This record gives sequence, C-alpha cells and structure tokens, in this order.
Amino acid sequence: MSGDLIWEEEIMSEENDWNTANKLIADIAKQDPGVPKNIMHLDSQKIVLTFNSERNGFEIDFIHGFGNRLNLEIPRIFRIIRNNQTNYSFFIGSVWRNEMMYLLSEGCKNVEKTNGNFESIFLDTLRVVFRIFGGREPITAREQKGIVGEIMTIYHLFPNFGHELIYEWSRDALIDFDLNPIYNYAIESKCISRAQNALVTVSHYNQLEWKERSPISLLAVTRCTASKVPSELQRLPEFVDSMISHFGDIDTDTGDLFRAAVDAQLTVDIFDEEVRKRFVTRFEMADELEIYEVVSGDSADTMAKQNGVPDGVIIDSYRLNADVLERFEFQ
Repeated sequence: MSGDLIWEEEIMSEENDWNTANKLIADIAKQDPGVPKNIMHLDSQKIVLTFNSERNGFEIDFIHGFGNRLNLEIPRIFRIIRNNQTNYSFFIGSVWRNEMMYLLSEGCKNVEKTNGNFESIFLDTLRVVFRIFGGREPITAREQKGIVGEIMTIYHLFPNFGHELIYEWSRDALIDFDLNPIYNYAIESKCISRAQNALVTVSHYNQLEWKERSPISLLAVTRCTASKVPSELQRLPEFVDSMISHFGDIDTDTGDLFRAAVDAQLTVDIFDEEVRKRFVTRFEMADELEIYEVVSGDSADTMAKQNGVPDGVIIDSYRLNADVLERFEFQ
C-alpha cells in the first residue's frame, strides 16, 4: 500500500498552510500518474493518493481494519472504486480538486489536534466532509442508474450467454461484459433517459472501439425514468430483490450466482437493512434493451481512435446519440 513519501519538511513551511501543502501534493501526484503518493500527517500505511491520467482525476485509498464495508453518505462528486472489509477507495475528477484538497486538509488537521485511533479519526473526517458536499444516498443516483442498466443487460441477454454473462460482469473494467474468448463479444452497458434523442455518456474515449480480429464491440442501452418522488416504483434494493427472484426462478444456482455477483460488484452492502433505508431514487425501466454494434469508422470508433482531434486537445469522456450507430440483433 505504501507509496512514495512526500515529506512534511519538503513542502511545509511557515508560509504554507495545509491547503497550500496539499495543492503541492496534488501537483506532484499529477506529474507522476499511476504512482501512489503518501501524505505527511496521514498514516502512510493507511492513506495513499494516486493520479489516474486515463480518467483525469485522483484516487484515494483508505486501508482500514474495521472488518466491514463503510456505510457512508456519498456525494455526487465522488465515485466509489471499492468498498470492502479492509479498503475504501474513491475517485475524484480533476474538476473537483479543491474539494479533494479540503478533504485532505481536514484529515490532516483532525489527526493533528485529536488523540485517538487514526482510522476512526479519518472515518469521522470522511463522514463530516461527505455530508458537507451533499452526500445522501449510499450510492449516487448516477451510479445507481448505471447499475440498473448493467442488471437489465444481464436480464435480457442471459438466454444468449447464460452464467458466463454473470461471471464476466465487472464494474471496474473498461468494458462491463468482456465475453471473449468463449463468446466473441465485448458489451458495454448504458442506462439513459427515456426522452427522445437522449445521449449516452461514454466514460472513456476508447470505451467503444472497433478493432480488427477483436471481439465484436456492442453497446447495450436501457432507457429508464429516475425519480426521488415517493411512489410505487422500485428503488435499487427492491429492483435487485426482484432480479434475484427472477434468476432464482430459473434455478437456485443461478439465483445464488447473481446475488453473489451483486454483492461483489456493488460498493455497499445492499442487503443490509440500515443501508437499504437510505436509498430514495426510484426507477421505471423500458421493456426493450437496445443493442448497437460499433463498426469501423462510425462515430464511436472515430472518437476511440481520436481521429480529427486537434493536436494538444484531450477528450476523455463524451456524449453520444446511440441512434447514429448500427442496430444489432443476436441470431
């Protein structure tokens, strides 16, 4: 876990407060992408900061010994990478760098002025700062929407791929379902509004790319309506329950496999009653799964290859009208 140590005396002086010091730390991390950096005053075995150049943002890893997932209210500006019994990691885009520096500064100040266990102090800091930044639900509504789209993809395509589709579900990888080499498909799932001409957010410029002699690249689109107004619509916990029931009706092994996959892929314990109570966003999904194929030279492939992008311009994520791509049907 321990990374390159940024020593206090190298960046702290009478002229530098914690905010200034943490700005320098962020600068150093950005200059050395992919290499973890330890932060002085925060336990070097517990906290590291890494700049992710592909996603254009920072990752913070918090190693702890609580023995369970952390139950925190998540602000929209953060994206959880993992949340398990020993590791709580989250991503902050570069546009929210000031907020990240505030979090680190608060952590440093709290450790400096508080006696006690480091892990507990930093957890309390996360809890307070997350609330300041507007954290409410255990998972942001945007992340929930993505999960809904991925589960609907499994629901619709299970007859085609069976258990392999569940085995290959990955929320951390560039592609949600990499079915190569057993099946010659790589499927990226998206969930968008039911409004006409709604756009797909492509998280990384090379997420939808045609490659010769590579798996067929598919985009699976679910359309849904999301609302926080109390109604009969399902929240994410009820939706997951209904899908577990659906796959359990196929057979017990399939139901158990799907439940285990949900538990592994989600960053919170959605089966914990206290966690479930905090979900408020409700969803209504369209019946159809729209599937598009990425072919050589189309809009998605052109963006993936960065064709025509001027020198010095970097485009990471972008928005796409999926209707410009070719519709695809499994034979």
